[in-house]
Amino acid sequence: MPQGHFPHPLHIRSIRLENFRGYSSKKIFIHGDIVIFIGANGAGKSTILEAISLMSSLKSFRGANDKDMIQHDCSRYLVELEYESISGMHKMSMGFGGADRNDKTERRMRIDENSANRISDFIGHFQTVVFAPDDINIIEGGPGERRRFIDIVLASLHTEYLVSLQSYKRILKLRSACFYKAGGRADEKLVASMDHDLIKFGCIIQKTRNEFLSEFEGIFSRLVNYVSSGSDAWKIRYQPSIKDGNVSEKYRSAIESTRAEDMKMRQTTHGIHRDRILFTDQKSGENDISRVGSQGQKRTVVLALKMAQFEYTKKRKSEKPVLLIDDVLNELDIERRKKFITFLHDAGQAFITATDISALNDFINDKKETAEFQILYMDKI
Repeated sequence: MPQGHFPHPLHIRSIRLENFRGYSSKKIFIHGDIVIFIGANGAGKSTILEAISLMSSLKSFRGANDKDMIQHDCSRYLVELEYESISGMHKMSMGFGGADRNDKTERRMRIDENSANRISDFIGHFQTVVFAPDDINIIEGGPGERRRFIDIVLASLHTEYLVSLQSYKRILKLRSACFYKAGGRADEKLVASMDHDLIKFGCIIQKTRNEFLSEFEGIFSRLVNYVSSGSDAWKIRYQPSIKDGNVSEKYRSAIESTRAEDMKMRQTTHGIHRDRILFTDQKSGENDISRVGSQGQKRTVVLALKMAQFEYTKKRKSEKPVLLIDDVLNELDIERRKKFITFLHDAGQAFITATDISALNDFINDKKETAEFQILYMDKI
């Protein structure tokens, strides 16, 4: 980054929802740097953050699929976002559904009035980082949760990674279907033809994950130290299913040598879909936090992980992502809350939900001279 250059904060100017969850039609004009939604559970606070996050990843951070987000008795939803970036004002929209409930469902994406026909044309323009209570699943869940976090970060920053991941998953699904249909005696030539692309994309993905984690780990470790005031020390360890699989010859050798086993097991037993991401103590590098960490240590790690995502994305894009903070402050103890609020002082635009404003009073008083607050009180939908 050139000396004297400061990352430009992304800034949402308006959000429009049509038939999205509990909202039939709603448009919110945004003027604040810090936008706080105050309301009881069920008031629709998280829904607004969910809609914003869709513009970044096309995925709900609440784990919902597109059909779940269509309002009851409606056939489609629309989310529209107007925002300012370093390149000026932009408008993005994403809709899902059909003309009626019996019509074919499809996703429709637009950027500045131009249709985006592929996911890779849409993702990456607008960056967010979500902080939510369910983030703890990254630590306590299985290997898939951790891979999913890495994939979301990388897909939003590297088009090649996103395309490779989409292609890999498609081929993996076809390969498994081939094994099942053939009853464990699939045509080896047919499988070998699929494996050419499986190896190509798997190698790209593993190489990108390896390079990313090599850089990301330093940011993460520093933030663990910051959040815990020096009492914790954890590092990220990448454990790929195929050793040295970032080299195409190594990846190819592993896939070809296990092909007979795969046919017998009717599944692909090796590859990037079985990689593991470990959070281990600095000394041994062996004990994963899911087994040996206290609940407080797990909260420290997941908070540092999301803060590191913000720092890494800011560096890569030269823009500050929008922060979406969904009822997280109540999950933190006093010391971690203080650290997180200090972190927010250097963030760009942030959207925060809370059931009452008392947890944010100190933050508001500290920052009111340097940031514009917009506080919205919400009733139940």
